[in-house]
Amino acid sequence: ERRDYSAVHFAILQEITQAPNGATPSDLAARWNSSPTGISKILASMDKLGHVSAVLDARDRRIRRYFVTDAGFDLVEKWFVAKGFSREAVAPYRAQLALTNPFLKKGKSRG
Repeated sequence: ERRDYSAVHFAILQEITQAPNGATPSDLAARWNSSPTGISKILASMDKLGHVSAVLDARDRRIRRYFVTDAGFDLVEKWFVAKGFSREAVAPYRAQLALTNPFLKKGKSRG
């Protein structure tokens, strides 16, 4: 199976899933002591792959908030399943995340 993502992509997906209001490049850069510009480049590649999507911040239109998409959450779910969790155990997490994430479809698992 061809992988279009790296360990860094996966780590960013995990961070974004823990941010109910989306994550900004500055949020992620501060967490990893990295530059927002470098993180933005990684997010752009992940957006191109369909793993994340961004919306402009309602209060400051210069800020982009990134959210995990269904395709991105599918990767997170595959990782949890590979670690021994059942899809049923992960489903409530997806459903909870879907309450604040405009890019997840009603919390339904696609796997």
